[in-house]
Amino acid sequence: MSSLEEKRAILEELEVIEGAISARIERNPEIYYSYLKELQLVNPDEKVLDNISKDDINSNRIYVNKKARRSRKQLILQQHEIARFLQRYWKQVKRLNAFKSDDIESLRDPNMNFETFEADIKELQERQAEGADSESAISSLERKRREYSMFSASSGADQTILSNVGQFIDVNKLFMWEEHYGEYLFLERLHQDWLNVVKDGSVTLLQFIAFLESFAGTGYLTAPPVDRNSKRYQVFIQKLVTYLEGAFRNTYPLLNHRLLENRISQSFESYIANPVEDPPRGLLCIACGKHFKVGTVFAGHLLGKKHAQSVTTKVATLRAEHTLHYLVIYLATSIENTRALVERKYAFTSGERNREMATIRDAYDAPAYSSGEPEDVIETPQQQQNAHPDDVNPLNLPLGPDGYPIPYWLYKLQGLDIEYACEICGNHVYKGRRIFERHFQEQRHAYGLRCLGIEPSPAFKDIYNIAEAQQLFQSLQSSTGPAGLATRRAGAISSSANTRKLEVEVEDEDGNVMTHQVYEDLKKQGLL
Repeated sequence: MSSLEEKRAILEELEVIEGAISARIERNPEIYYSYLKELQLVNPDEKVLDNISKDDINSNRIYVNKKARRSRKQLILQQHEIARFLQRYWKQVKRLNAFKSDDIESLRDPNMNFETFEADIKELQERQAEGADSESAISSLERKRREYSMFSASSGADQTILSNVGQFIDVNKLFMWEEHYGEYLFLERLHQDWLNVVKDGSVTLLQFIAFLESFAGTGYLTAPPVDRNSKRYQVFIQKLVTYLEGAFRNTYPLLNHRLLENRISQSFESYIANPVEDPPRGLLCIACGKHFKVGTVFAGHLLGKKHAQSVTTKVATLRAEHTLHYLVIYLATSIENTRALVERKYAFTSGERNREMATIRDAYDAPAYSSGEPEDVIETPQQQQNAHPDDVNPLNLPLGPDGYPIPYWLYKLQGLDIEYACEICGNHVYKGRRIFERHFQEQRHAYGLRCLGIEPSPAFKDIYNIAEAQQLFQSLQSSTGPAGLATRRAGAISSSANTRKLEVEVEDEDGNVMTHQVYEDLKKQGLL
């Protein structure tokens, strides 16, 4: 495969991927809307929520079209599929960028006689004449579209919304059924581990969730429930971070997790170097857990050996706590949903609790796509051509308020078939007497007069000839007094009227005035 053909194939695949992603968002805008809040948190500089109304998000509407709600399983599944598309997309972009140096070298022409350029043109023309490459390109394009299109992985009666590229994605392997695909967090096991850390069996799951939420602020530092230096605490924090990192990655697959990880890692040094205000005890050193009353004393502490040793010894735990601080903020929605679910469980009877869990379990076992779901009708190119033929307006008639061409008899009745040209407007043609007379008051005609050095005024109404306008302007400049002005104004208008084409006007039986030509045309059509 030549370099040029390889680049063409890459660009073709990039376009197919963009179309496939757009088709999925068009079918279900919630794929994009569902993570905008988290995207705003991760990238505060991107004001994505400012450009989209809450009504569109709540109604799952794109433009003016309100789309059907899909199951959460299908939503997460398609987000993971799009994430796989994007991996392929950026990989191909990287390959394409590698060709830039080759492109520059291929365009060099040391002899500067265009022989290389003409040879490339000749090769393209020969390949175009053969036609084999074009047929191959068309078949390649169709094959790629099928690979990325929805439902292409379906086989027989087994309907799946996945494409061939994403057919092996199984979201059930990424989530436990209790998590309902990221809507909740499964904290029961971590809660049991936490009881072993605090050595207090009376701590409830809601209290454990409150401890987890304390990482959104500084409560885990200023009022830790256990000694942060204990081995059990450090092991538990690592385990908690591992679970929440996986939950965050699986729940929001379209976020740039690599960029987020780098940002958290880069902010770690400033995290441990800055104290936490803990009134009235003073300033708290995050690494050592000590308080200082004065900032200068704290600054000196940072340069000491004990602080450096403490950072080195506990760096893994400090990094875990720092990461946990961000994860709790980004997973605030899931944590809040989990708290609400636990509170409902406490309020439920045994039967209500079982029905609630059965509903979540059924959603986990159900297929991501059901054949009974409403779908937008996708027309074939032939159907689109039949529905919107190219010759709907062969006479180029003006469009009415309904968006369709006006009837031909009305077009003739209004005199829109008669054209009037105005030299002052750059020989612009106006159709119909009414539109022509109206244009003398419009900005276009006034601009044309100014280009001629004439200030627009009522005296130049009905003047469309440049020579007449200049003659009238000179006459007005040389005339003195109101009488001379009125005389020249009348003469100019009379001269302008005499130069136009004289047309005979007649009336029909109802008294409608029209030109003789329009009258004859309507009479032939039997409209009079």
